[in-house]
Amino acid sequence: SISVQTAELFRRMGRSVAQFSAAMVARVLAVSGVNEPVLRDVLMNDRPAPFLLEDTIRRFELDQTIQAQGRGAAPERFRRFKDLEDAFESDCDENTLRMRRAFPHLPKTAAQAIWRNMSAAERLHMHNRPGMPQRVAKEALVALREIRLARAVEGIHLEAVANPDTDRLVLHMLGNLANWPRQTRVEIRQGTMDGHVLSAIGEARSPFRHILIRQDDGYVLQSRDAQSPRKSKDLYSTIWFLLSPGHRQLLGVTEVGGAALQQWVRAQPLPSRQTVSELLGMAPLAVTVDPATAQHRQTGQLRGGGDNNLT
Repeated sequence: SISVQTAELFRRMGRSVAQFSAAMVARVLAVSGVNEPVLRDVLMNDRPAPFLLEDTIRRFELDQTIQAQGRGAAPERFRRFKDLEDAFESDCDENTLRMRRAFPHLPKTAAQAIWRNMSAAERLHMHNRPGMPQRVAKEALVALREIRLARAVEGIHLEAVANPDTDRLVLHMLGNLANWPRQTRVEIRQGTMDGHVLSAIGEARSPFRHILIRQDDGYVLQSRDAQSPRKSKDLYSTIWFLLSPGHRQLLGVTEVGGAALQQWVRAQPLPSRQTVSELLGMAPLAVTVDPATAQHRQTGQLRGGGDNNLT
């Protein structure tokens, strides 16, 4: 069920939790890192809703809209989502454009939150001088890091998003399933057989080795004993195909192919943000934060929530 605090926070953002199922609300909170302590802090201290929560809700709604429109095969859904996101991001004010001169990939919602948090002197600096004040730049770096973590996790639940970071996370979560065949080596490589290894599970020297080549329109599976490569449109179907009938039975996914594996992953507890950042190879962020304002910046405007568990 949805807590009273969650309902109040949604109301403050001009939304009603009645728009969403309890499961969707739980997913949105988990992806954006908003837990009960964060909710209490925001409500008790009358802080703005975390920008990452607002951005996550918007992206979940966009995904639902595209699904409801029945936008064809996966590549078409991905293109539609990207087109709408690009349109949203390009419709921005001059302040956001100023910040993007230093950080070109800073999302609009993050830029707006950081701008609201600036002092008058910092805004004057942004208007009249090149570059960005050091404190503001640090906040932008923290925001970009949190956004990447959220986007990696959201892809587990969204149908119109394709993200290599999500695929890395999915492979890691599959490898942690109780009945997953540990002796099976699975590698995700970018573009070609010899491409960069995005992620891998299983023993590196295992004779049971499968290479999943990630391409723009899906995956190509190259197995050691395969006569020819096999192409599939999504990661789950590709992995389901490489499993032996016995392994599928142990995992309880003998039917409906990749969809069953997807449901298994969605049912698992999400890894901690620290685990996800390590999995994505993100170096520790060298950011020092004033202890007097750390809690405010973390829960009120920049970070989505605590850096413990995503759930």
